[in-house]
Amino acid sequence: MTVTAKHAFEILVRENADMLRAFVFSLVRDSNLADELFQETFLTAWRKLETYDSTRPFGAWLRGIAAMHAMAKKRKVAASKVHYFDDATLDLLEIRFAKMSRTRGDTWEEKIDALNQCLDALPKPAQDVISLYYHKNCTCKEVAAKLGLGLELIKKRLQRTRQLLFDCISTKLARAGVGGLS
Repeated sequence: MTVTAKHAFEILVRENADMLRAFVFSLVRDSNLADELFQETFLTAWRKLETYDSTRPFGAWLRGIAAMHAMAKKRKVAASKVHYFDDATLDLLEIRFAKMSRTRGDTWEEKIDALNQCLDALPKPAQDVISLYYHKNCTCKEVAAKLGLGLELIKKRLQRTRQLLFDCISTKLARAGVGGLS
């Protein structure tokens, strides 16, 4: 491998690391397993760099590698407490991440900044559900127990909050002249 290929790979890794980390955490909410998948993905990408088609998006190639590693892990650890994805979720995530990375002139950081602003603007009950579910890795059942609310209410609140966040982020990015998420 030439020095220029190594340098190009380093640049592509820096540009895509945050996106890939978010994608992997969307698949697996266990931070140790997500870190393992993240590292395995970049190791595989480095080893198979000669097979990369430079006419195609590098981020999509990385997500494909990450998805293959995640599916292999899922098969090996079927009975664990780790929260896994299903095939439909994997397909939907790939569509969303591909759309996010397609728009020219925008950055992953702008999208994360919009997400953080939208999270801060959420009502307290919605923030509590998001915090417990995504930051503390609680199941919906555990969130319901901790908040003293019904399971179906928590599921509905989580669904509505995701939609609120999606709408808020899309609006902020559109106002900033950055490509949206849909």
